[in-house]
Amino acid sequence: MKRIFKILMVIALIAFIKPVSADVTRINNGLMQADYSITVNDKMEGSGFVAGNTVNISNEVDGILFGAGNVINVNSTSDYMFVAGNAVNINASSFKDGFFAGTNVEINDVNVARDLYVAGSNVKITGSVGRNLFIAGSDVVIDGAINGNVYIDATSITINSNTNITGNLKYNEDAEITMSKDSVIGSKSTYKNTSSGLGFYEGKSLTNVIINKLVNTLFDLLNILVVGLLMVLLIPKLFTKIREIDNNRLLPSFAWGLLILVAVPVLALILMITYVGISCGFVVIALYGVLVYIASILSTFKITSAILKDKVKNPYLVLLIGLTCLYLIKLIPFVGGLVSFACLCLGLGLLTNIIKRK
Repeated sequence: MKRIFKILMVIALIAFIKPVSADVTRINNGLMQADYSITVNDKMEGSGFVAGNTVNISNEVDGILFGAGNVINVNSTSDYMFVAGNAVNINASSFKDGFFAGTNVEINDVNVARDLYVAGSNVKITGSVGRNLFIAGSDVVIDGAINGNVYIDATSITINSNTNITGNLKYNEDAEITMSKDSVIGSKSTYKNTSSGLGFYEGKSLTNVIINKLVNTLFDLLNILVVGLLMVLLIPKLFTKIREIDNNRLLPSFAWGLLILVAVPVLALILMITYVGISCGFVVIALYGVLVYIASILSTFKITSAILKDKVKNPYLVLLIGLTCLYLIKLIPFVGGLVSFACLCLGLGLLTNIIKRK
């Protein structure tokens, strides 16, 4: 147990460090890499995670590509792309669906098989999109072929001469729009931006809300993925034991986790108001913070393992699938909060279950 607690304390420190300060780590045939300046040219036989101040990715990814940093340049092919940064440049890339967020986002000569989602202050898009295009931005420029509908929320919209939109172009009515006479658009319509009338958007533009939500979610996902994958690497037996817990024990584990979530802070407070228990109280709070942080990692791993059963045995891949799904669910208002709380309680309960078994 002492060894596990030492490792958990190290992980707690890592959790508060941005991915850019981590070392290069290869896991099986996929890639997890973080450094100040990164260039990736090798093919990724699996999903890839790349983060840094300056990130250059020019390769083939046999899975999902996650990228985050200050300046990101991507010239790659993959199934799906999730990229966030200050300056995001996607050049001559091919993928099924793309999700991009940043201050300045340039998507040039891409081939998107299905849908493209973009949020940024300045957004420019050229290339081909197989289905629909969704944009939230301040200044938006489109100069490509969209084989479906285009939905835009922006301050300024420029439609250049190479634009060919098969479906409907729908944008907010208060946007300043400039259209080239050579552009081809199936139909046009506007909508009234009523975002200021919604309680949780009050005082904020819809664009800023979407950008902040996407960027924060992607960074949070990358952070917790780094921690989770390091945990699998350092203490694989913990995840083996988590997988072995009977599924019938999940509800009792949730109950135990809820009890711990409420009782431990109270216990720490009682210790800290006594003269002799101050130090012990701070230690309890520190360990409590570590366990709360990793709880969702463990519960997500257990739930994903139970759902996938023997279809996916690789623990790294199980964790990737589970945490990605969890953070997509977190984007859903109210439902995401409930799911996060349930995962927190279940994770604490699973740890209790393992300790009791010892």
